[in-house]
Amino acid sequence: MLDGRGDSINNVVGYRREWARKALQTIGSMPGIQVCTVAAETANKRDAYRHYLETLDRSLAAEGDVGIVVMDGSPRNPDPAASEEHRRLPLQTRAIVEDGWVQDSSVSQFIQVADLAAHCAFQNQAQQPDRSFMWDWYPDHLHDRERVCGCRKV
Repeated sequence: MLDGRGDSINNVVGYRREWARKALQTIGSMPGIQVCTVAAETANKRDAYRHYLETLDRSLAAEGDVGIVVMDGSPRNPDPAASEEHRRLPLQTRAIVEDGWVQDSSVSQFIQVADLAAHCAFQNQAQQPDRSFMWDWYPDHLHDRERVCGCRKV
């Protein structure tokens, strides 16, 4: 939506930016919300996903908790590499209970929120000049909600 895609009753770019910033403020103020991001200095998404999954799994197990990963994508065409990484986790100690659930962001506000958080974490690390207005959004609004991986580089 920040790029002007998606339906909006107000197509002014500044309005979209303000909407996104307010959404982050709301997310950051919600009790119980935790954000986990991974920034990888590699083009190999599988390595980054493996690191994220293993780190999250260890954290959940250490807390005596369990979890499910919900990811953006097409349920009709899931990434087989993601399932393979989930199945690499040892069954005896695994805290992530099954393969990730794939949900298209166009039908899930939860996934849209996760996409916004991930994009803000990315801009905080990449600092693309045309997105300078976003560089501080992650630390300003979501830093206190970080869980395990907290925008750390792999």
